[in-house]
Amino acid sequence: MTRRLGRGVAVVGAGMSKFGAFPDKTGRDLFVEAYREMAHNIDKGFDPREIDAIYVGNFSSDLFEKQAHNAPIMADAVGLTPRSATRVEDACASGGVALRQGLMAIASGLADMVLVGGFERMTALPTAEVTDTLAAAADGEAAGLLPDADHAGDPLEIDDQIGPDAAGAQLDQQVRPTGEDFRASVGGGQDADRIVEDRLIQFIRIMGMHEVMAGP
Repeated sequence: MTRRLGRGVAVVGAGMSKFGAFPDKTGRDLFVEAYREMAHNIDKGFDPREIDAIYVGNFSSDLFEKQAHNAPIMADAVGLTPRSATRVEDACASGGVALRQGLMAIASGLADMVLVGGFERMTALPTAEVTDTLAAAADGEAAGLLPDADHAGDPLEIDDQIGPDAAGAQLDQQVRPTGEDFRASVGGGQDADRIVEDRLIQFIRIMGMHEVMAGP
């Protein structure tokens, strides 16, 4: 089935903050920096009053900066209140999914112009706490790491299809490398030992933007 947008959508401007560790800057500061660059780069200019909605991609400012509810806060920081402001959380894909939400808002006719942005400031915490926060994107129940998780569910549910023994072997081969294999892949050391001991191993498949946009 071929999906088509209800109407054309275009990106008319883009901006980006500098990458690095900035002890004197918050996530809000970085968002404002990117917004100002975006506004400056639109060659024909634009009227911020025409922005109908804001979509902010962010994984975990709740833990990284002790600041939740950040979409309205970012909207206020760039002078776009009152507006519909929505935070989008989808781990490392948060910014890309926020872009998809903005695209759909325009394509559906719900909005004519939207602001989409994403940010993550991770330098306010020690490395160990940053690691724990990022690892929260993994399936804690399946890994048996939740306080009340008495069993690890099998998200693939393939036992009935190919038999429990073959299913276990397939999982071990495809998505459960041994501690030694993983330790070797990250170069060993205390950080590798910590990750292996916690069993918080995430597996990543690189996706193109066309796959994100074509998702359900």
